[in-house]
Amino acid sequence: MSRYVTQDGASLHYEWYPADPGQPVIVFLNGTGQCTRNWQQIRKLLAGEVSVLLFDARGQGRTSPGRKPFSLAGHTRDAAELLQHLQITEAHLAGVSHGGHVALALAGERPDLVRAVAVSGLGAEYGPRVRLVLTSWVRTLQGRGLTAWVREALPLVFGEVFLKTHEGRLEQIEAGLVQRNDSWSLLRLIQGLLQYPHPRVHAEAVQCPVTVLYGDDDPLIGVTQAEELARICRGKPKRFPGAGHTLAAEAPGEFADALREILL
Repeated sequence: MSRYVTQDGASLHYEWYPADPGQPVIVFLNGTGQCTRNWQQIRKLLAGEVSVLLFDARGQGRTSPGRKPFSLAGHTRDAAELLQHLQITEAHLAGVSHGGHVALALAGERPDLVRAVAVSGLGAEYGPRVRLVLTSWVRTLQGRGLTAWVREALPLVFGEVFLKTHEGRLEQIEAGLVQRNDSWSLLRLIQGLLQYPHPRVHAEAVQCPVTVLYGDDDPLIGVTQAEELARICRGKPKRFPGAGHTLAAEAPGEFADALREILL
């Protein structure tokens, strides 16, 4: 567990798990409200096959975000800076939701750096439903705090099968999300997200192979939007039946297998 201080003073928390020389590198990019801990199960499933870089973006986990407003360009720049700091010259990217958009933006801007991308929980556009949800989250964080936000978000970020299977652990999951987030940083992240262009804008510029993973029980990103994103990227759509927005948690084995395919 280490830190990298960006050129404008943010302190990024990151974790570097190197494999044998010559193994590919995969960088995991968190979704909103997530942190490096959310990728640990996937990392262990891929242990020995790849070198893994995990990091908390501004507004996530243990990163100290600095005082500048959050932006997609800023998140993309942070990721590129961190890769340069670690002397990683070529990487595969795997991002969920917000992290998926950062992955597409980085791949479009730095084709020399990115070999392939896998995104999940992301569609071609931020439609009215997504913007209404994000606006509601901003108001909830401002008026009622982090615990209220978690309770509002849980039914939207997990599919029905996961919620039913983990019904006895939902309070524990809720407590973990509260513990691992800071309401002010999360608020800034979501406010910045509301200013992002639609993902299709960056998807059109991506030249490397892209796989779009999606659950067919994702209330935020519908099947049509996910498949449209894959079409724009000239990529491969992969459906996860019965899964929701957070595929890495809901179907970790299948998610890891999908990543192995992009590493080939």
